[in-house]
Amino acid sequence: MAARFLKLTAFFVLVTLLAVLALNVIMDPFGVSPVKFTMGGINEPKFFRSNLDRLLKPYDVLSQQPTTLIFGSSRVKQAFNPEHLARSPFAPAYNAGFDWATLSEGTQLLEQQIHVGAAPRYMFVEIVVNTFFRPGKPQLPTTLSEHAQNFASMFLSMSAVVASGATLAKNHSSAQTGQYLLPNGLVANVKHETEKDFLIDFPMRWAATPRDRYIVNDRLLEQLEAYRRLCTENDIALAFFIAPYHAVYLYLEHERGRWADIENFKRVLAGYGSVYDFTGFDRFSTEPIAGHMQYWTDVNHFSIEVGDHILDVLAGQRSADLPPEFGLRLTPSNIEVHLKNLRDARDRWITENRAFLENIEAARSKAAKL
Repeated sequence: MAARFLKLTAFFVLVTLLAVLALNVIMDPFGVSPVKFTMGGINEPKFFRSNLDRLLKPYDVLSQQPTTLIFGSSRVKQAFNPEHLARSPFAPAYNAGFDWATLSEGTQLLEQQIHVGAAPRYMFVEIVVNTFFRPGKPQLPTTLSEHAQNFASMFLSMSAVVASGATLAKNHSSAQTGQYLLPNGLVANVKHETEKDFLIDFPMRWAATPRDRYIVNDRLLEQLEAYRRLCTENDIALAFFIAPYHAVYLYLEHERGRWADIENFKRVLAGYGSVYDFTGFDRFSTEPIAGHMQYWTDVNHFSIEVGDHILDVLAGQRSADLPPEFGLRLTPSNIEVHLKNLRDARDRWITENRAFLENIEAARSKAAKL
């Protein structure tokens, strides 16, 4: 009797696991199933591909094996559309942007691709100044057991069952809102919260951030050297870039006393070869603040339109109507002129926007007192 009961129990457990596996493989709420069954209104879009960058993107990269890997922060994640490179030698491309990405996570992702014999031919790497000087530890899975455990959780866990059911329900709902990752790594359904973020939320965040200096040292530069070594050894064309910031953000960095630190950092980067600087005071960064902006979704994140222009420059397809300093390739021979041009443009913008900046300063002072 006991033996029969154990057999029945084992049978029902096996049937349940197989049913769970079949449901999650077919519904594929996280977009990683080897069975590529997609049907609009059933399991597409995949709304649960959200806030799971470090879990999902390593598998995406392994399965897609892109020609071009674009690594960076949430600024890359929200604005770099790999489809923009679709009819170029850089295709297929993949957006490997992570929220609060560290440079060491990018080298980890690249090492993973090299290890399986699927190294990209091109790699574009964003250098985010504030996170570069506050590097965190890599959070990507590294061991085979970690990868296996994460992959199994996306097919055999109850949370995956819930996600499968919710994917079906949400695809039948008329309120299909919320951000999610597309198969190419770009985020869909990005909310535009420009005016509120510029005038209320950002001053509060800024008032709460530490007033650290940006001091370059050998330990930090080793992160850049790691990329250069890996790419040189594996015949990968590497380009670093500093993505644009809105003029308000640049102004507050200046007011905090960090402008000279940033200039010194760019002087160091100028000796690295392929480093492109997209910061400045041009038509993109000086766009007037409004409820819905063409070039910005909030104070830190630029739009896909701006991301397309950056990709054009990095891919050697620069359009003639771009501002001359936008995406300048830094070299020891042009860096001082470039930095002076940015200082002059900054001072002109401050002079022309005194009344607006007084409102920003008032909001920042009010936030600091809360």
